[in-house]
Amino acid sequence: MNRTESALKLQQIIDEVENRDASFQAVCAVLVQVLLRVLAAETTVLSSAISLTHKNKLDGMCREVRELIDILAPFVPGGPHMPIRPASESSWWYSLSEATHVVEESAEQLSAVVAKQEKRAKLRNMAARVVSLLRDHYNNLLAESQSWLDDFSD
Repeated sequence: MNRTESALKLQQIIDEVENRDASFQAVCAVLVQVLLRVLAAETTVLSSAISLTHKNKLDGMCREVRELIDILAPFVPGGPHMPIRPASESSWWYSLSEATHVVEESAEQLSAVVAKQEKRAKLRNMAARVVSLLRDHYNNLLAESQSWLDDFSD
């Protein structure tokens, strides 16, 4: 299976990290926990998708997140811990709104991690790569919401 562009870029950054010390492991752990939270939210939207097109798009988004988790997980001491996932939402709109919020909040949280790292540092680049992916996902979810609202108002 071919890796996504985000996964390839993240792997390239990790391959260039020379010192995989406690700081590196801590950043990996934070990234994995955030990505697990996003994956749980996006999976909920996927399970309540109302069209095949939407389902395919969300499936691709979830795959991207899973790939990043798979790349980072070996560097997390004790392994990643899945967040407690709430019961699946039957309402597509509610799960979409919730996922949009989770992704936006996660991108903001990781932006703080990026800001605390030295410019051009590999750890900063790792976190920035994940933030970039989250912003793309946020924009996709927001566009889906807007499209639905436009269709609803017509």
